[in-house]
Amino acid sequence: MQIGSLRRSDIIASPVENQAEADEENDASADIDAEESSSVAKGILKDMGRKYELLHDRYCLFFDSPASELDTPTAKAYVVKDTKRAGRRLFALLCDPKFMPRSSLINSLRGMNNKGLMPYVDSGVVYCPNIKKKAMAFIYERPMGGKLVDVFGRNENSITENEFVNKYARQLFTGLQELVSRGVTHRSIRPDNIFFMDEARNAIVLGDCLAGPPAYSQPGFCETIESMMCLPEARGAGDFSNDIYSLGATIAFLVAGNEEFERLSEDEILEEKVKKGSFNLMVGGEKVSLQMVELLKGMLADHTPQRWDAASLELWLAGKRLSHVNTVSEQRAQRSLVFCGKEYFTKKALSYAMWKNWDKAYEIIENGKLEVWVRRGFEDEVLANALLNVISFVADRTPNKKEQRDIAVSRSLSLLDPSAPIRTQTASVYPDGLGSVLYNYLYSNKDTTNVAQIIKFAMVIDWLDAKDRHKQVPAALQIKSHLMNQKKGYGIERVLYELIPDAPCVSPMVADEYVDNYRLLLPALDAAAKKVDMKNNPIDRHVAAFLLARNEKKLKSNIEMVASSNSSISTAGLLKLLADLQWNHGPEKLYALTSWVGGLMSPVIKSYHSRQTQKKMEKEMPKIVRQGSLSGLYSYLDNHDSRVEDDRGFKKAKVEYRSCSDELADLETNKALREKEALLFGEQMAAVVAVFMMVLTAVIWVLAKVM
Repeated sequence: MQIGSLRRSDIIASPVENQAEADEENDASADIDAEESSSVAKGILKDMGRKYELLHDRYCLFFDSPASELDTPTAKAYVVKDTKRAGRRLFALLCDPKFMPRSSLINSLRGMNNKGLMPYVDSGVVYCPNIKKKAMAFIYERPMGGKLVDVFGRNENSITENEFVNKYARQLFTGLQELVSRGVTHRSIRPDNIFFMDEARNAIVLGDCLAGPPAYSQPGFCETIESMMCLPEARGAGDFSNDIYSLGATIAFLVAGNEEFERLSEDEILEEKVKKGSFNLMVGGEKVSLQMVELLKGMLADHTPQRWDAASLELWLAGKRLSHVNTVSEQRAQRSLVFCGKEYFTKKALSYAMWKNWDKAYEIIENGKLEVWVRRGFEDEVLANALLNVISFVADRTPNKKEQRDIAVSRSLSLLDPSAPIRTQTASVYPDGLGSVLYNYLYSNKDTTNVAQIIKFAMVIDWLDAKDRHKQVPAALQIKSHLMNQKKGYGIERVLYELIPDAPCVSPMVADEYVDNYRLLLPALDAAAKKVDMKNNPIDRHVAAFLLARNEKKLKSNIEMVASSNSSISTAGLLKLLADLQWNHGPEKLYALTSWVGGLMSPVIKSYHSRQTQKKMEKEMPKIVRQGSLSGLYSYLDNHDSRVEDDRGFKKAKVEYRSCSDELADLETNKALREKEALLFGEQMAAVVAVFMMVLTAVIWVLAKVM
């Protein structure tokens, strides 16, 4: 079953099948008793070959005991045993690592004991032997009565519409209100995510809302028109009105069962919602009670201000008639605008058509037809003037004409329909969904150009301007500054970790270790050292960006050294950064990582001037590396006394070298003079020798005569 293509036949199984599956899962859970808890503590089950992991030394996740009926599109369910409370029925959702879970909501849900929400127990990162990776796991109380969708209908033993309204509706609405009071949204309300907690089916709850990006797992019909336009990963957290709509769509699916609607594709559903409205499409002419019609019209209102709020739900539950809150049609123009051969009377419908016919949309912006239509058809001078200035407004964003046209179309769409997401030709996102889609893209090594352009060309700011929410602009500008800086520690990688403060590092080296805290980085790199090319730098772009985003104040100077183009400075910065992390956060021994880093230290060793020192260090390195201490390696290679002695020797050598150089230079400079002096000296010596020889000859001759 593909995400978003939910059909009644996909989610409503026969009672016999459901009961058989439930009995089988109950038997599996029953096997995990107090005796097995003792076995877990002693490690006996490991010896027996069972696949399990302990979370927080308490919760035993059995990966060979799946609870498949509780799976979600982004997580697999497994049986869990609480080793401190025997007999407790729990299950865990192990998240697919390529999707960012809503970990930031954990504190908001902790301790919540509301009848309308599946009780959250605990969460944490565990190693899953089935996928050979670490992933986030969320533990819940296990629902024992099955799914609402499996027992809702018109069969003899099924829940009826009246029973749902009178017995269960308040529980679900109360659960939503509790979330609102805590400032969070559910964003995962759909037919197959509502459960009965007890076998007697007295308590009904909304299922998991943590194990994936908000609204990612939603079938399209459960999402508003605007949310359906988005990439599934980029729908964002939304607000209470989104959850009201999703619950209304779920009820309509269960109550009305509009078979014609169920046959439509996602794109067809979106198009029909824009044309007819959500209520008319999903309920239409189906036989539904007047009481339910009133509820669904209020919950499925496409114009958000007209959609029911908590107070309206309370009044409806109390039996009050709320006909005065019926939705009204969107404002229609006094005359139509013909686009791509069709007439359009509303801004939302035209905006949608322009988005679907992107290449032709710029024409009606450039020739002024769009601005004239708004000015005359709606008498909206402010909007008309904004559309008139769109082309000049975006001219300074980029010199590329194609990009200018795309930005102009995107801004025009936001002006026409401010409630819609940011739309480009290849992507559609809400600003608070940018992080989720970027996480998925970078983890899966997908092209991020479409997301990067939204930030680069300030489309977030344009969207905020259209909604008149100027207070958020500075944050958007800061993200852009990170994107435009291509140094290590910045770029698209830095944008991800700024957008999602609790995102784990998705560097290919450590992605399997789920490093969501920089203090966990070194053990992950130590594990990675056993399987990566050890010629690579452990601090890649992702790791650098992750560290800067998590602790820029302390780590910025070290990251700047790592990013240096000078190999000796870069390598020294790498060692200093990792040594500081180990010194401050441990662990004490990192044998594989120290060996990895030690093999990269040649530029640091060569930064010493003495060849004797270099040879000595190269000889001593293996012994230092075997100690497993990056701090020790750093202390050895960057020893203060060694540096001082090396500098002193280098300065002395430079003085001697300079003296020799000066002498050689002097010899070269005075060569002609010295040759002349040598010739004169030679002539003088020759004369002296000649006179001496002459005198000696005369003496010998005289002596010869006398003798």
